[in-house]
Amino acid sequence: MSKYEDMQRIEHLRHLETDKEIVNIDNIKEQRPALHTRYSDALCSIKKCLSTTSKILDIGCRGGLLMSYFINHGYKNIEGIDLLEDGLKLAESRGLSVSQCDMHNLGIFEDMSFDAVISTHSLEHCWDPRTALEEIHRILKNDGILYIEVPGIKKGKIKNRNGIKLGNTNEELFIMDELVDIMDGLYNVVDIKYIDYGKGKGGSVIQCLLEKLKK
Repeated sequence: MSKYEDMQRIEHLRHLETDKEIVNIDNIKEQRPALHTRYSDALCSIKKCLSTTSKILDIGCRGGLLMSYFINHGYKNIEGIDLLEDGLKLAESRGLSVSQCDMHNLGIFEDMSFDAVISTHSLEHCWDPRTALEEIHRILKNDGILYIEVPGIKKGKIKNRNGIKLGNTNEELFIMDELVDIMDGLYNVVDIKYIDYGKGKGGSVIQCLLEKLKK
């Protein structure tokens, strides 16, 4: 395992502990109010574009908390993927439909399989965000939507990561304008906003609602 992969695994396991703490998704608001706010924001952003029968994919699902939250609000047709087995085992124990898969290669899914894809705090862990976004584009239906949340800043300059313009393996930040740039030719930006939830409550993030462009 490379140093990069080892670092990502440590980060994954840290967040997985939160997933384990919340046994009942009904209690998320009381146990983890900041996480509940983020999930609520995601749901509010995309529900106007979806029906409860829409087919949804959660990328980087870990233990399936976000999936459980959406199911709890009527969106039953949802499945998830993650690269690491630890989270998938927890999600499976909760009766969720999950698969092990790298978001750079979503070959387990056919073209135009999903009405919506959700990617919260997974794109910043990519070696190549553009490739991941192209794969998501492939599996989305022509009227499909993509919801992204990543750590970010409004303006500034961040050092390149592994020759890629976006992101940083230490700070894991995106710049709003650069994030929009890598969507070029793939998605129409329906809405994008910067939110600072505060230290210990999720930090500063960029939330995007995107609509697939037909090639």
